[in-house]
Amino acid sequence: MSKESDAILAQDGACNPVALANSFLRHAKPIFHETGTEAICNDPALRLIVHQLAFLMHLGEFDLDLTKYGEAMDYCRQQLDQEITSPNCPVESRSIHDPI
Repeated sequence: MSKESDAILAQDGACNPVALANSFLRHAKPIFHETGTEAICNDPALRLIVHQLAFLMHLGEFDLDLTKYGEAMDYCRQQLDQEITSPNCPVESRSIHDPI
């Protein structure tokens, strides 16, 4: 499927966040390798896919209530602290900042 057809299906009420994330990644990777991040962020079809994903994940509440954002960040920091202090913590060679 084209990214445009995926975008239309997303906006028509897609309800599977994993499928939306996979669709975004499938269509964003080639754009990233050809033209970079800015092109991904400005692509209308990709923005529609992300819009539906954000809707499903209730991200709008982060903008309306910063305590929800803070709670999510606190939770993730606590989980990360537990990972780092665990004796079984694997050493990761990649980070979120590494290119795709």
